[in-house]
Amino acid sequence: MVGIKDDYSKTLYNDFKVSTKNKVKLIKREELKEGEKLSIVSNTMFKAMFFNEKRLKYSAKLFSYLLDVDYDILIKNMRLSKNELDKDREINRELRCDFVAEIDNTYLNLEMNNNASEDTMRRNRDYTFKLYSSNDILNNKRYNYKQVISINLNNFKFEGLDESFYIETIGNKYYRATNDIIIFQIFIPNIINKCYNKGKLDKLESFIMALIEKDVDIAKKYALGDEIVKDYIKEATTTSFDNGFGESYDHEYADREQSYNDGYDEGIETGSRKSKIEIAKSLLKNNIDINIIIDSTGITKEELNKLQ
Repeated sequence: MVGIKDDYSKTLYNDFKVSTKNKVKLIKREELKEGEKLSIVSNTMFKAMFFNEKRLKYSAKLFSYLLDVDYDILIKNMRLSKNELDKDREINRELRCDFVAEIDNTYLNLEMNNNASEDTMRRNRDYTFKLYSSNDILNNKRYNYKQVISINLNNFKFEGLDESFYIETIGNKYYRATNDIIIFQIFIPNIINKCYNKGKLDKLESFIMALIEKDVDIAKKYALGDEIVKDYIKEATTTSFDNGFGESYDHEYADREQSYNDGYDEGIETGSRKSKIEIAKSLLKNNIDINIIIDSTGITKEELNKLQ
């Protein structure tokens, strides 16, 4: 990579080691006991609780903490948007964000990341810029870029960086070039570490602890009396044991974590078709069950036979 002389001498993946210490472990639904719920780090749980028109209040609450915008304003004006990216372009036809909502002239993007890799962060930035340019030309040929605010919930951290979250913007330490693109990086293990060390959590950190905590009674302590957070815990508990939800959760990635490394974690379902084929090849080489590969990548059995 070409280096540039500027005021920033360090970059995350070159100068800081990725760590999964205090990472929230994915578990199978059948492993849940009475008084427990599935964590939001589950891709299926995330979509059930967030990418759901009837449960929009939970994402609105999260955005209200980060953006310092009144919750009532957000919930009255937010609406879910399509999460496919550039569907008209063949190469991007299968790219999907985890969550996209709109408010006025702004896209709100939310991603749940379990795969601790540089590709994950690059992919998320790619999603952000694709959203930014998705409505670039109107019928009258004028440009109409929307602001994009992205939040990445990262189930990993960087050693030596202990902040719960930081904000990426286009610009330098003196001036911000634009407010059109803003990315929040939230590191769940840092919040857990702060909690373990009895640090005082702010409302955002407490809410995230309620989202990820498996034990319902402990999760309730993080609600801090907030009725919306209490509602989340109650709904998440019910959803975790719902039979229909369980059918999809049984194909989750919890069992796969033990059979191959984090490089093939939940982020695989959002890749392009080309990357899915490459992932399928790697999984075949590692003797992963064919049914698991089909569920994970969407590749058909016939296509897998050809790859073999």
